[in-house]
Amino acid sequence: MKTNYLNSVLQNEFRFSAIKTIVFFKSDAEVSSYKLISLLRSIIFFITFIFAPTILKAQIEYHTFEFDGYIRKYWVFLPQDYNNALNYPVVFNLHGYEHWPLGQMNYSGMNSVADTAGFIVVYPQAVDSIWNSGIGDNPAFPTPDVDDVGFINALIDTLNIQYSIDLSRIYSCGWSNGGFMSYKLACQLGYRFAAIASVAGTISESTAGNCNSQITTPVLYIHGTADPVVPYEGTTGWYSAEQTLQFWVNLNGCSNPDTTEMPDLNTNDNCTVERITYAECAEDSKIIFFKIINGGHTWPGATVNLNPAIFGNTNHDINANLEIWNFFKDYFLTQPCLPEGITFTTQAEIDNFENTYPGCIEIEGNVEINGDNITNLDSLDVVTAIGGNFSIVNNNVLTSLEGLENLTSIGGNLLIAGNSVLTILTGLDSIEPGTINDLSIFGNPSLCDCDILSICQYLNISVGTIDIHDNATGCNSQDEVELACQTPIEEIKAGNEITIIPNPSNDKITISSPSITGNTQLSIFNVNSEKVIEMQLTYNETQLNISTLPRGVYFVRLQNEKMVEVGKMVKE
Repeated sequence: MKTNYLNSVLQNEFRFSAIKTIVFFKSDAEVSSYKLISLLRSIIFFITFIFAPTILKAQIEYHTFEFDGYIRKYWVFLPQDYNNALNYPVVFNLHGYEHWPLGQMNYSGMNSVADTAGFIVVYPQAVDSIWNSGIGDNPAFPTPDVDDVGFINALIDTLNIQYSIDLSRIYSCGWSNGGFMSYKLACQLGYRFAAIASVAGTISESTAGNCNSQITTPVLYIHGTADPVVPYEGTTGWYSAEQTLQFWVNLNGCSNPDTTEMPDLNTNDNCTVERITYAECAEDSKIIFFKIINGGHTWPGATVNLNPAIFGNTNHDINANLEIWNFFKDYFLTQPCLPEGITFTTQAEIDNFENTYPGCIEIEGNVEINGDNITNLDSLDVVTAIGGNFSIVNNNVLTSLEGLENLTSIGGNLLIAGNSVLTILTGLDSIEPGTINDLSIFGNPSLCDCDILSICQYLNISVGTIDIHDNATGCNSQDEVELACQTPIEEIKAGNEITIIPNPSNDKITISSPSITGNTQLSIFNVNSEKVIEMQLTYNETQLNISTLPRGVYFVRLQNEKMVEVGKMVKE
């Protein structure tokens, strides 16, 4: 049914294109490049109509939704091994002026690369098949007054509901008008796109003049020097190819370009390729420009060659799809984010963090975790830095801070207070102690294990004010924590094969190590270095009842003539 429906859509749009093409040539005032685009539209419609059976597979899905009073259409290509359990990169492939998605799909041939590399391709349709991309700065190319940036933004959110996508790996590319649009997206929606590419599309004067992006975006650009539609030298309202390149070079703070003559692999295409690479850019936002010498208004490596007498040469020394994907795949959204900070009050907010703030790994503002139902912080494992204060307060069911292992710096104070059942600070181990200003740990009645590496090192260097009180034994004062820290943490971590399960525990534990021989002594000490249990072990796995021990942190030592192993356990 889906195939028949899509086939009907194709045929209806093909008939529509034939009618519109006749209308295009009624006015003698149309400039030649506009006529070329209208003719090109007819040719691409014909290509799609002829090749429709090759793209009408179960992997193509058609959708619509209403946005700003318009019914917006889009087609989605899914790689053949698509699995809802995985998150896939997404590439938007935007059609040209008065073209349409299925024509772009079949002409560019990107689906074959997506199928192999495993990414989703989205082919949206513009209102009247014209993207409001700034191309209308040239009066010969009238543009509908619609919010296409808002549409693409809404489409990303819609795709996130419909499919399993990686919001840190969203990319946009486009041909001609679609290339203009990709530039506009980088300028006005850059925080959602990890990289963009443009084929045969320059940047318009209005887009360049109103580029308000605070984010550097990696750019791949392909343009032919003999393009008869979007001139390499530029024209009214449009930058030249060289000006477009320089615009992004300046915006991304790039320097020291490297120029490479690409091999002339196809000597019959009447064009060659020069690659100019700017690798030294801010935030690693590289720029690559493929200058197609004597190339036309075409997509390199396209499935068909457009008439070179009309549209110029199609280069086959490179394949635009491969070059675009090889460029895209290395980029993720990793920009600093949330300068105003964030407060987590529910588990759902934590679980959805990566989807809500794609690529947000360095939070610029304050962070507070304060909720009645927050049970774990696993989904915050992408966060590497917090620029302000970090507060973990008044959580009633949070027992540990695991999930924060990748957090390495805090630009303000660290506050851990009023957490009813928090027992251990494991998860904060990787924080550089010199990045913490003041340290406050109080009012956590179950917290007995504070002697993690970052806290111990912080107490040793005394960077700021320290306030530790009203926690469980083992973490009830600065002195108690410092005493626990005296047991060498390196000794506990390095080379040990001792295993204690479960840990924490309030009843029985199993202690095991392959190093245990028939003459191995087990000793357990409290934080005051008092020995509370001592026994000989004969098996490499021993069960022990610790129900009579007071709550707190204990150190477990295994010793024989060949080794000493030290572990740590928490009695709840």
